[in-house]
Amino acid sequence: MTQEGIRGGEHYIAFLDVLGFRDRLTSQFDLCEISNIFEHIKSIRNNTIKNREIVEEYDLAVSKSMIRIMSDSIVVAVSTVFEDSLSIVAEICMQIQEELLVENHILLRGAITKGDFYYDNEVMFGPGLVRAYLMEERAQFPRIIIAKELVTEYVNRVGTTRMTYITDFLLKDEDEWFFINCFHQARGLNVWLDSVLAQEKICDSVRTKYLWCRKWVNYPKEYIRECYAENDYPGLF
Repeated sequence: MTQEGIRGGEHYIAFLDVLGFRDRLTSQFDLCEISNIFEHIKSIRNNTIKNREIVEEYDLAVSKSMIRIMSDSIVVAVSTVFEDSLSIVAEICMQIQEELLVENHILLRGAITKGDFYYDNEVMFGPGLVRAYLMEERAQFPRIIIAKELVTEYVNRVGTTRMTYITDFLLKDEDEWFFINCFHQARGLNVWLDSVLAQEKICDSVRTKYLWCRKWVNYPKEYIRECYAENDYPGLF
């Protein structure tokens, strides 16, 4: 793209929806709480660099990632010119999702795709962003999904030479979707999940989302290991 000020090209793009956030902006509005959540999300990219003692190439790619917040939506994008691009998008999404879940009891749903994406300091657009937005609705549960074909293409392209593998971040659900594993620190969420599920006024669609979370929070570690995406690529790792 040659238009002055607009950057872009082929990217891996995540579109994330903060579930229930509209209620926080209306009946439960708390400016201080919401501002803190936004600041926390914005700090995650810097933390991804600071907490890693790995090669400069990875840090450079992280520093070039784009994170944009629009009310109850979050967009994360990294150019495919970086070999670690998909892993970086997955890692940033994992940190956002896990920290909002554990620290704020906020659920996220989203999708990661690949396509053309363009942006500057004020606008962002492109078929890749539209694809991620439409795919997010297919996630159904509070998970960030990614198609196996996209993972396979990436794994075949970069192999196992990278210091961080995309499969380190992915589990496979019962419906065959790969999704970001955000349950590393979630064992202490049972009390909160049970209190939400005990509410009489909770609708069936919301209840289903919380039941899905509780299921994964309580799965034994042995079962979780069997669900890691790397099991779909025997002999590669």
